[in-house]
Amino acid sequence: MLTHAKSTQKIRFRDCDLFGHLNNSSYLDYFLDAREDHLANNYGMNLSELYKQDQAWVVGSHEIYYLRPAFYGEIVCLLSALVKISQDRLVVEMIMTDEKVQQIKAITWSNFFSISIKTGTKKSHSQTFMDFGSTMLLEDINYNDGLDKRIKALNRIIKR
Repeated sequence: MLTHAKSTQKIRFRDCDLFGHLNNSSYLDYFLDAREDHLANNYGMNLSELYKQDQAWVVGSHEIYYLRPAFYGEIVCLLSALVKISQDRLVVEMIMTDEKVQQIKAITWSNFFSISIKTGTKKSHSQTFMDFGSTMLLEDINYNDGLDKRIKALNRIIKR
């Protein structure tokens, strides 16, 4: 069973190509929108409030695999979980599946770097945030094994 935060979303026409497939860049929009909602709904995190406290994150990179297409009008399930936390970085796993969570459509490990809004430079997470973040950490994966192995493990979990 997956212990990720979870929501569903309908694939919109504006995000698709002429064949009705979700555009590659649009997957990231769906992932990031879902993660923002997951943080608010599951962990009580309000990003606007954190920004006022001089805490923000910028995307450093996305490692993404497109495994199956998402289609116009389809309801997809979006899952997200924190897979790594350090003093100045978060790695978030985000997965898009079919509505019944039986097939993975795409998966990303996204790196977010902690920054100060005031200076625009890297900033270490506070100990309070580190403690809070560790409660959100998905501990049943080995981040160092890489995303290829993670996909294989997820496929085994989903098929159960």
